[in-house]
Amino acid sequence: MAKKRNKTGNSALSIPNYISSWRRRDSNATDAKSRNIQEQAQSDRARVIFSSSFRRLAHKTQVFALESAEVRNRMTHSLEVAHVGVYIVEMVFKLLGKTSEKGTPVEQWRVLDEDNQNAISSFVETACLVHDIGNPPFGHFGEKAIRSWFDNKKSETWFKTATIVKQSSRDFLNFDGNMQGFRILTRLQRNLNDPYGLNLTATQLASAIKYPIYNPKKPEKCGYFESEAAIKREIWDKLGLDDKTRHPCSLLMEAADDVAYCVSDLEDAAEKDLVSEEDMCRAFNKNEFSIDAGDITKARTDFTNRIVKHIAEKFIDRLKRAEHCATTPLIDAYEDLDRQKEVTREKVYSSRLVLANEVTGFAVIQGLLDQFSRLFQMKERDFRMLADTYVNHQSFYGGAVNKVASKYTEELGLLSLLSRKHLGVYFDALNDSGNIFPEMFHRLHLVLDLITGMTDQHALNTYRLVSGQILYGHRH
Repeated sequence: MAKKRNKTGNSALSIPNYISSWRRRDSNATDAKSRNIQEQAQSDRARVIFSSSFRRLAHKTQVFALESAEVRNRMTHSLEVAHVGVYIVEMVFKLLGKTSEKGTPVEQWRVLDEDNQNAISSFVETACLVHDIGNPPFGHFGEKAIRSWFDNKKSETWFKTATIVKQSSRDFLNFDGNMQGFRILTRLQRNLNDPYGLNLTATQLASAIKYPIYNPKKPEKCGYFESEAAIKREIWDKLGLDDKTRHPCSLLMEAADDVAYCVSDLEDAAEKDLVSEEDMCRAFNKNEFSIDAGDITKARTDFTNRIVKHIAEKFIDRLKRAEHCATTPLIDAYEDLDRQKEVTREKVYSSRLVLANEVTGFAVIQGLLDQFSRLFQMKERDFRMLADTYVNHQSFYGGAVNKVASKYTEELGLLSLLSRKHLGVYFDALNDSGNIFPEMFHRLHLVLDLITGMTDQHALNTYRLVSGQILYGHRH
């Protein structure tokens, strides 16, 4: 007797609904319909790796801004997280193979065939690769700068106009790179000029969301803007997930990030002479530690092996209790990790070098917003006419548009710095029959899309340009 098929195309008796190849738009690939789930997951991975948003991570801050290759950037960090993520998945299936429990999600995962196991590994790996893809220049400093700037502008008429829809102000007052990342994957990164962004599978998109619920008490801890809330709901519906649950692959991605970042930050800090060997002894609970002898590599390997097994066991325990879609992280308390976090807070994140970078990051990000906010002062009709002229590669000084253009000076130069692809997203949103937001809401996102997509150096150069410190085309 054939197994019943569910709306995602999976077998309802053996494969969970949340492992799905469904995309918001059918793939145009000639072999798309014949691809198995593993091949669909690999297609997601390829779409990410070959995207410009992923490439830009190589020039974005991890901890130390505008530094040489001796320390990590967002891309190298993401690659390390992806390695750990795959390791965790391998350990989960290794330990599941030793169980014989029936009647729980443990059995459902244990009996998955090789294609589905490999697909889950790929979904987690790709989720790890994109977990920081929405981070603005200067990392978390950039996020703070954006939130602070909008908080100071919330009494402006243009801000009130933009945020008349309930909760829409959180997109700006509570800006976070996780939200911007989901926007990049679903709208902004148009490898094929596709309004669906990278058009990733629903499983891949859900795997990238750490925070599936908007919580007013922790407003930054949400995985999507209000501008993409409808997309999130659509995905959760297709995967059969409850609104208040998360995808199990996102749990594994989050755990991989927790494992990778502290050790890496300590290793980079050692390169900068910010931590002593005594600090490393405390971080790794050792009596002796030699940075020059490569003890950090040994410590990282030992720590990773132990905590990966711990995470896999915790995840399997969640499967046994059918709590594998719960929102609480897999790592709640782990003594070795807690020690590392304590040392990094004291010696790395509180160092003069890192704090000085925060000053620079604030000045650059807020300076860019100050300049581009001139575009928020423009009348909607004028902005749309001039933006459309620019998108279509036409002159501001020809025909009927000349009369409108003559009213502005700096604004025309700022318009010319916007991305035509981002302007395409702006016009698509305005023309969407389901759009519930005012034009100014999309205009604010347009400027944020530009600034948050910049690398650290590009942000610095653009700030110097718009503040009159350099001429266009000159770096000095």
